Amino acid sequence: MDYVRSAPHYPSGLVHAATLLAGRHDLVLLDERTDADFDARLGSEMEGCGLVGVTSMSGSQIGHACRLARVVRARSRIPVVWGGLHASLLPEQVLSSGLADYVVRGEGEEAFDALVTAVERGGGFDDVPALSFRKDGKVVHNPRARPIRLDTLPDPAWGVADPRRYAPVFAGRPTLNVETSRGCPNRCSFCYNLVFNRRRWRGRSAPRVVDMLGLLVGRFGIRSFYFTDDNFFADRRRAFAIVREILARGLDIRFQLQGVEVKTINSFSDGELDLLVRAGCNRFSVGAESGSQKVIDYLAKELSPGETIAANRRMRGWPIVVYYSFMSGFPGETIDDLNATMDLALRLTAENEYARSSPIYGYFPLPGTPLFEKLVRESGYVPPERLEDWAAIDYGAVNFCGADAELRRAIARAYVPSLFIDDKFGEYSGSAAFQAAARLYRPIARARLSHRFLGLPLEGAAYAAYVRTQGDARGGTQT
Repeated sequence: MDYVRSAPHYPSGLVHAATLLAGRHDLVLLDERTDADFDARLGSEMEGCGLVGVTSMSGSQIGHACRLARVVRARSRIPVVWGGLHASLLPEQVLSSGLADYVVRGEGEEAFDALVTAVERGGGFDDVPALSFRKDGKVVHNPRARPIRLDTLPDPAWGVADPRRYAPVFAGRPTLNVETSRGCPNRCSFCYNLVFNRRRWRGRSAPRVVDMLGLLVGRFGIRSFYFTDDNFFADRRRAFAIVREILARGLDIRFQLQGVEVKTINSFSDGELDLLVRAGCNRFSVGAESGSQKVIDYLAKELSPGETIAANRRMRGWPIVVYYSFMSGFPGETIDDLNATMDLALRLTAENEYARSSPIYGYFPLPGTPLFEKLVRESGYVPPERLEDWAAIDYGAVNFCGADAELRRAIARAYVPSLFIDDKFGEYSGSAAFQAAARLYRPIARARLSHRFLGLPLEGAAYAAYVRTQGDARGGTQT
C-alpha cells in the first residue's frame, strides 16, 4: 500500500535493531524506497564500513534484499548480516545463498549489539544469542536468549531514520508506525507469531509508551500513530492504562490499533469505546480472515462470521474505522467458501459507514508455521528451494490452492475488485487522480463481487500497470 500513501512506512525493524548501538557507533540507514541515489550512497557508505545489515519480509522484498547483498559482495569483503522475518524463519536457506555471513533470528536489539562487538574483536560468535553462522563448514544456530523485557530497552534509535520522512498522511495527519508490545498468545495456524514469538506476549508499560509518544510529538511534531502490535489488547488493563495516560497528559494525538480481535470488540462497554475515542483512537485493524466457518476452523482461529457481523454492528455510530482483513486460497476451499468471504466483506462495508475491507489476499505460506508444515506434509506443497525464488511469492496472488483452475482464476480476479469496495483510499493523501478513479470505480467493484462477474481481468491489468509505475520505487529494502 505504500504506492497510495504520501510516504512509505517507517523501517522499524532496523531502527529497533540499532537501539543499543546508537551513540556508541556510527550508524547509517539506507532505504531504497526513499533514497533517490541509493546505489551511489551505498557505494560511498561502504568505505570504512564494518558490517552491513539487511532486513526483509518473505515475498517480493527478498528480491531487493538479494540485489543489495550482491552489490556488497561484489564490491567489498564487508560481512553481511540478515535479520527480519524471513531470515528468522529460514536461516539455513539464507546462509546457503552465499549472500549472508550471519543471520540474527528473532528480536534484534541484544543479538545485533553482541554481533557487532564480536565482529570488532574478530571472533567469539558462539556467545552471540540467536545467531546463525557457518563454523568449520557447518551451520551453527546459537540458542535464543530469553524474550526481552521491553521496559529494559531504551527508546528506539529514532535518529537513524527521521520519522518525519516516514509519516504518511492518514485522516489528515502524518502518521508514524510505533510498537508498544510484541507477540500474541493465540494459536492461529497461519501466523508467524507461533514461530517468531512462540505465542509469548510482552508489552511496554503504559508510562513508557506515553513517554515515547510525547517524545515523538515534542521532537518531531508527529501527532498521529499506528500501533503495529500484533495484539494490542492482549493485556487489557495495560491497554486502557495507556489510553488513560494519554488523556491525563493532554496529548493531542490520534492513533490506530493493529491486532484488535473480534471478541474484544464485542466485549467493549460504551464507556470503554468512549474512552478510546476521547483519547484519539480512530481505527482498528481486525482479522476477519474468511466468511466461511469451514475455512476459519481450518486456520485454527477461534472466531465465527456471526461474531464478526456482531462486532461490526457494535461499532456502528462510533467514529472508529474498522479495517477487516481477508484471505483465500486454502486446500479444500470451494467457490462457495470464496463467495461467503466476498458476501461478508460486502455486508460489513454496507452495514457500517466506518467499515473497511482489505482485498481478498492470497494465502502466503510462511515457513515454519503449523499450516505451512501441514501443506508440505499433506497437500504436496513444494516451497521455494532458493532464497531468490521467494521474491516471486506475492500477497496479492494465489500462492497455494489445491482446488481446480476455476477457483484459482476466481480468487485471482476477485483481488482487485475487493480492494475497491469502500472508501479506504480517500483516507490517505496519495494521488488525487487515483483517489478519484477509486471513487468512480467503487460501485462497479461492489457490483462485480455481488454478482460474481469476475470473468474479465480488465481491472487487474490496469491496476498492475499503475502499481508498476508508482510502486517500484517504494518496494525496496533497507540496510
